[in-house]
Amino acid sequence: MQFLLTGDVFGFPNGRAATRYIRLVARGLLSSGCHVRVIVPNYTEYGAAPENTEAAGVSEGIPFEYATGSPIGLRGRIGWKLGQLRARLLIPLRLWSLRARRRSGTVVFYGRSHKWLVYYSRWCRRLNLPLIVYVVEWMLDVPGQSKDELEKAAAFYQDLCLHADGIVVISEFLEHKFEELARSRGIGCPPILRTSILCDPAEWQGIRPASRERPYLVYCADLNGYLHDLTFVLHAFAELAIETHDLVAVGSASPETRRAIAEQLAQLDLGDRVGLRAEFVPQDELYGLYAGASALLAPLHADTRSLGRFPSKIADYMLSGRPVVSSAVGEVAQYLTDGETAFLAAPGSPGAFAAKIREALTPDRGDAVGARGKQLAASTFHYAARARALTEFVTRTRSEE
Repeated sequence: MQFLLTGDVFGFPNGRAATRYIRLVARGLLSSGCHVRVIVPNYTEYGAAPENTEAAGVSEGIPFEYATGSPIGLRGRIGWKLGQLRARLLIPLRLWSLRARRRSGTVVFYGRSHKWLVYYSRWCRRLNLPLIVYVVEWMLDVPGQSKDELEKAAAFYQDLCLHADGIVVISEFLEHKFEELARSRGIGCPPILRTSILCDPAEWQGIRPASRERPYLVYCADLNGYLHDLTFVLHAFAELAIETHDLVAVGSASPETRRAIAEQLAQLDLGDRVGLRAEFVPQDELYGLYAGASALLAPLHADTRSLGRFPSKIADYMLSGRPVVSSAVGEVAQYLTDGETAFLAAPGSPGAFAAKIREALTPDRGDAVGARGKQLAASTFHYAARARALTEFVTRTRSEE
């Protein structure tokens, strides 16, 4: 089978959660004997220290290409428009090449842009190529969005059932959402595959636990997008009231986010017990931080945003062998068992979350739960098994056309 992986929310080959997820999808497809190509339709690098600099290449056996001709955004409106024009001319050529193998060619879109969804759909329809769309979050409940952003997200979800030949979702909540949307519009819902987070146990070979002056906990996330969750963690850490441990928060943070974090630390009188790693942390170093931690934190809430998510970091947390503290919400509650493979708190209470951290810090018990969690992640979230499910799903989708 031939797969073209594309989308508007990741760079390649370097990046954060979305890039890592699409890389594991591609790696899994390769392990299943499929041919894979990644094409990025947008510029992804605008800062002074770009994570990606090559317009095309091969990474881990995965050919990739920036349709804009470069990952680095050009200055000025004209330069940006030229890059977008180049992408819109190049992508049909790549799809036409895929069509030459139309009995097995499939386009997989991982993103949330209504514009690109419609664009790919039109070309896939013309070229008789199935379009499979990944959805991993319910963006309508993400705080801080403008009216325009909310309208675009609503258009994406509303029209997804019209444009996709198949939908891959990360949670039961999202599966039900799209079934409801299809019914409300009086149209048939495309086939849906519910998948999970992905991991690669082989990446942990040779990882050495980080060493710090004092024992520590880790919370990792995009701190700009999940400042509310970090605030929750800080309150739980304050309620924990143990002077023996530090907290390390890892993730991208704008100057505004850093100021908000500093204000929280001052209000909670946490002083120098919280460390912030807001720069890009290479994967091996990040894994070392996980492996050296006393516990790894991933709070969720009793809201639609958390119900729709399944944080990718949880699989890597678990592969470290260290105890994971999360919340009994959504997919986490379905896959993990409190006191067996993780420590799961009732959502909404920093005090309840702090109590679960105390359990995770209990000698021997935390180690045992962490070890069982590692076994579960390696068997359940392995990228190769999930890739087989995807290829079977595509085969079924084709047979239903």
